[in-house]
Amino acid sequence: YYSDKPDANGIVARDRMASIYRYCKDFAENFSKDVKSLFMYGASGLGKTHLSCAIADECLKKGFVVMYASSQSLFEQIEQNKHNVHGILNDIMSCDLFILDDLGTEYLTFYGQSILYNIINTRMINGSPCIYTSNLTSEKDFLKKYREKITSRLMGSCDTLVFAGSDVRPRL
Repeated sequence: YYSDKPDANGIVARDRMASIYRYCKDFAENFSKDVKSLFMYGASGLGKTHLSCAIADECLKKGFVVMYASSQSLFEQIEQNKHNVHGILNDIMSCDLFILDDLGTEYLTFYGQSILYNIINTRMINGSPCIYTSNLTSEKDFLKKYREKITSRLMGSCDTLVFAGSDVRPRL
């Protein structure tokens, strides 16, 4: 699905994605509650959600508690239930692996930003692994969307996997 020709930046998508696949396979096979979090980002349709769900499946098979949420639906639910978010936040904070998919697609109020900061910061401090995915394609894009405190914690506490190539969905 990925080109074997270098792009304008000299990146060979097939090589990059093969390396990311190997990294994610190793991450899933050796998952423990103290692994470093992952931050996967790149253009749409490159396999970020697919890989994060494959990791989740492997972790579930090993008996770990995994929670998955799309960013858009999570923050919509949080905004609608502002006065009763303790249950969902407790679940997010206590699971073995939390996957927050499609960061950047959500509408964030100041309240939502504080909740996102709380999730990232608390899990980072507790050493609880997360997988974050996003279609935002640069740190500059993240700084536009999120405050510096959120961007810094996200990028500084995770192993970053930058996906390359063009949307594979039309070829499936």
